[in-house]
Amino acid sequence: MKNRITPQKITKLAKNEIFVFGSNSQGNHCSGAAKLALDKFGAIMGCGYGLQGKSYAINTMSGIDIIEQGIINLINDAKLNPKSIFLVTEIGCGIANYTREQIAPLFEAAKEIENIHLPQSFWDILNKPKSIKGYKVFDPNFKCRDYQFSENSEHKFKGKIQMCGAGFHFCLKLSDCFSYYKFDKNNIVCEVEAVGDFETHNEDSKICTNHLKIGKKLTWEEVLFNANEGVNNTGHSNSGDWNSGNRNSGDSNSGDWNSGNRNSGDRNSGDSNSGDSNSGDWNSGNWNSGNRNSGDSNSGDWNSGNRNSGDSNSGDWNSGNWNSGNRNSGDSNSGYRNSGAFCTDQNPVLFLFNKPSKMTIKEWENSPAINFMYSIEPTIWVPFNIMTNEEKEANPKAETTEGYLKTIPIKEAWKNAWNNWDAKTKKTFTSLENFDSVIFEEITGIKI
Repeated sequence: MKNRITPQKITKLAKNEIFVFGSNSQGNHCSGAAKLALDKFGAIMGCGYGLQGKSYAINTMSGIDIIEQGIINLINDAKLNPKSIFLVTEIGCGIANYTREQIAPLFEAAKEIENIHLPQSFWDILNKPKSIKGYKVFDPNFKCRDYQFSENSEHKFKGKIQMCGAGFHFCLKLSDCFSYYKFDKNNIVCEVEAVGDFETHNEDSKICTNHLKIGKKLTWEEVLFNANEGVNNTGHSNSGDWNSGNRNSGDSNSGDWNSGNRNSGDRNSGDSNSGDSNSGDWNSGNWNSGNRNSGDSNSGDWNSGNRNSGDSNSGDWNSGNWNSGNRNSGDSNSGYRNSGAFCTDQNPVLFLFNKPSKMTIKEWENSPAINFMYSIEPTIWVPFNIMTNEEKEANPKAETTEGYLKTIPIKEAWKNAWNNWDAKTKKTFTSLENFDSVIFEEITGIKI
């Protein structure tokens, strides 16, 4: 910029100087700088652009795009004529009715062209520090790192800025601020603007600057709105709605990192989970891919035990169904490891009531009895609006999940189902080969 300022009043030119003025498409140089160029500096009537005599015309009356192209042409011509000095006047700011703020930025590329001189008003705009807006969080005393700030104030840092080391820091995204400050409504949050030099962070939207303007203080409602992509969230970084937890893409979660809905636990992709890392629904346990499990690591459904791939097991490691014991691959066993060992039979005979039967395993799997057993539910979902006070106290997350998963004993589940079955359905079980009422009662709690 030094010594590259166009004089405010030009009446004569040095031998190597060119007078740059605003014209129109018809080249009617009738007033202002155009009339001066016509009278004194060789402008040609009827020519509305380019080099003519000791003047240079730029069409400023046909739109901002035409002005921009004219300036590009000027820069190219200046490069081709390095010994000439092009004195740019405030083109477009007279009869064309543009503001200096609109025209000056069009000369950004001209800043590096040594033989183009600009008006002081253009230089002032071009050299104005670029601004960038964001958010900053302060402690309840309006301090950050013991530095005192205040609303609607301006602060300058002397010295070289360094990301996370020296200077004033803020974030473009409000949610990123809470990686550095506690999400606490007692803290102060303000809109801010960097108007000086700045550096960016390579991990999030954090900015470091040497000149920071503090704007208005946000209400907590404004914080929640700006910190979430979704609506009605009391947490932050949520793209879903109605979340009191953080970083949820689903809705109505009080936990964190949930893509499902109504989860009070964390990292659930399913819905209505009070446990963690569930891809199924209505789980109060953890790591379940099935549904309605109160235990952990179940891929089946309605399990109160753990690591079951079958359904409705209260024991552990069962691949079959309705087992209260452990490691059973069959159904309705209260014992342990009831599948045998080192067997290769593809369709073995089924043991019924502790005795071998004429029925094979595949026949059992397609029998009416097993189909009725699928309707037995050892876990039930209790909606929040009918929960007792004791249940609400024991399940504090139930309001978020809109209820809780209640586990009932296998025998109680059998009794509930039995009481709802008609006589024909009940006979399906009592007519089974080897039926033993004592064993049946031991397993189901039902006395025949």
